Amino acid sequence: PARARKRTPLTLRATAGLRLLPEGPAAADAIMDAVRSKLVRTGFDVDPSRGVSILSGDDEGLYGWVAVNYLLGRVGGPGGGRSQNQNQNTVALADLGGG
Repeated sequence: PARARKRTPLTLRATAGLRLLPEGPAAADAIMDAVRSKLVRTGFDVDPSRGVSILSGDDEGLYGWVAVNYLLGRVGGPGGGRSQNQNQNTVALADLGGG
């Protein structure tokens, strides 16, 4: 709800599409600055120095691995509870896009 915006943290992380822009890092920085400027004005709790950034390839891969294994019930779960699949091994993830 609108009344909770200032208490709701908002973070944005861009991925390979911005890391690999043919126009280079200056273009990516300009895009991120514009996005940061817009998000800060939304009323959400956006940290202007750290709330908008570009993920490293390693972090992007790690978040992908966590997401897949969470969705399969292999790690985590709603409310921190254990699911019936958590006794199984996690699955591997091969991210073939970006860089």
